[in-house]
Amino acid sequence: MRIATIHDLIAADDQTNFEEPPGFNWDAAMQEVGTLRELLSKHTGLAFAQDTHVQDASFFTQLHVKEPPINNVIYTIVTVQFSAFARFFTVLGNSSVHPLTDELRQDIVEFVCARDFIFVPLELLDQPYRDPNLFENWGLRFFSWM
Repeated sequence: MRIATIHDLIAADDQTNFEEPPGFNWDAAMQEVGTLRELLSKHTGLAFAQDTHVQDASFFTQLHVKEPPINNVIYTIVTVQFSAFARFFTVLGNSSVHPLTDELRQDIVEFVCARDFIFVPLELLDQPYRDPNLFENWGLRFFSWM
């Protein structure tokens, strides 16, 4: 299992191309994550959906499991975001009804890492970006809309 370090983030950082590095093969990457979605759904027993319409962002797709809306608010049980840079991914959740457990997060991380992706923990993404004039933190750099 490969967990990113600050050195990995710095090495993958491209201060000219913010959405994707040169040579990024969007079609192949989408197909790979689409296949992963099916495998991850079977592995976890959760029905992951894939967001295939991410634009103007440094991540190119995400897999998610959402709850039915409560008072017009949609809560996400789990989201797996895939950066266009260095095969980075992270795992998030924002449901107060069904919070993302440490066990589920770890299971997803191990499963996705076994497919040669690199996990970026939230603690690392919260660290200040090297140029505060561009981004506040590394999470905004690799996993956010531009």
